[in-house]
Amino acid sequence: RIEKGIADLNGIENEPDHREIDWLIFEKQSSANSNRNEFAVLVYPVKNESTQIHFDRIKHDDDSVHGFRITNDRCEDWIFISDGTEKRFNESIKGDFKFGWFSFFDGKIKSVSIGGLTKLDIEELLSLTLSQRNNYENAF
Repeated sequence: RIEKGIADLNGIENEPDHREIDWLIFEKQSSANSNRNEFAVLVYPVKNESTQIHFDRIKHDDDSVHGFRITNDRCEDWIFISDGTEKRFNESIKGDFKFGWFSFFDGKIKSVSIGGLTKLDIEELLSLTLSQRNNYENAF
């Protein structure tokens, strides 16, 4: 279905910080079983049509971790979906979150958006412990 909603457009050239846009909403009850169903949608804003976007999976030893890498000529984003148990996601990121989005510029993490966590450690950048499961966002 399509609905109207407010979008955060910070960082997009020639756009206000927030404005109403069309939201495309897909609804389906998932079994969370990758052998039975898998559905992913990535909507990625670009400045012009010549921008090249590359999307690939990040492999992990734990089957409960699904990782994705999105790169373009300016930046790189990592997205991790997990079961919420504490684990190491790569050499620098450890935590117990259910969803994590990490944005990199010039090879360094510049912002994070994390869902459902109590612990997050990013080597040489952040060590966070919460008393109850919550969400966390920060720009560095």
